[in-house]
Amino acid sequence: MKTSILRTGLVGLTLATSLFASGPAPSRTPRPEPRTERESEREREERGERERASRPDRIGPALEKRIAGKAKLDDVRVGVDWSKDNVMTSARVYGDGVGIWNRQAQFRLPKEKVLALLKTLRAAKFGSMPDWFGESEGEGEEGPRLKGRIEVVAGPISKSVIQLFEGDQSEEFAALAQKLLEVCAEPARAGVGATSLADGLQKVATGELAPQALAVTVQRRSAASPGSGDAGFIVHLEGRRVLAETLPAGKTVAQPKLLILPEADFRELARLLAESKAAEIPLNVYGTEYTDLELGVLRWSRAISARRFLNMSPTEKGEAQVAFDRLFEAFRAVNERARKEGESVASSSAPAEKAKEKPEREKTR
Repeated sequence: MKTSILRTGLVGLTLATSLFASGPAPSRTPRPEPRTERESEREREERGERERASRPDRIGPALEKRIAGKAKLDDVRVGVDWSKDNVMTSARVYGDGVGIWNRQAQFRLPKEKVLALLKTLRAAKFGSMPDWFGESEGEGEEGPRLKGRIEVVAGPISKSVIQLFEGDQSEEFAALAQKLLEVCAEPARAGVGATSLADGLQKVATGELAPQALAVTVQRRSAASPGSGDAGFIVHLEGRRVLAETLPAGKTVAQPKLLILPEADFRELARLLAESKAAEIPLNVYGTEYTDLELGVLRWSRAISARRFLNMSPTEKGEAQVAFDRLFEAFRAVNERARKEGESVASSSAPAEKAKEKPEREKTR
């Protein structure tokens, strides 16, 4: 079944039939002539246009405030992924001018260039675009193939638009993605990289790489304590931006909380990661409950799992176990702080959760 770009249902026609108590049998209500595929498609397109017109543009006003200088640029992020000749190119640009090219190198843009990106999005009316373009025909288990994506974040507000390989294509969206990438391509050639995860963590700790080069996700799954309703948590750290999510034991889902860490607190975390030699912690360590720690710097990443592994004692991994436990406690404290001090944000529901993408990071073993 096709996944249409337009979120519409089928239009059903109900035929009314009159019942008579007596008298001659009523004549049958004439059946409407079957609508052609062209007519049906036109109706769907018209409905889609109405839906898009009525959908509020939340990201546009947020960007307008930052363009006009009425809000800071610090909480802005523009992400672009676009496939050309079967090669996916990506760029991330943050409000302070830090950029990440293909998760390979960090570069910087002056403030006027960052504002120019936001103005380009405004001119293209990005905030009013539908959630996706294209459609999938006969998609496999992994979902439709992704042609490209643009995601824009401004504080707690975000918008993501994708384009699939199949179906009708948007030339305007493609041109927007390529225009954004062109701004980043030249400065990225002189960017700063990392030769390994350990090298990357050290460069973040010393400031040679910006906070945005670091990404950490910690997940803890546990049995819910009586009356708590919690079954664990997930905390995502992207630079100084922290997103804390509670894993519910029941059906009620708590809204994620967003917190921007102060610079000093981030630097303390970065130093802890480098000093703990997180890049050398074994992939499997001991844990009383299911715990996962994934950390990455540019294209380098490492995923560590803590479990009650068979025949593994709490002290078997020695100093590496101590380092892992110290890191977990630090990020649990970050999660608790974000839950208390953070701002509620809407849960993300990307329309292309199943879209195929190539792995972005090179995992260390």
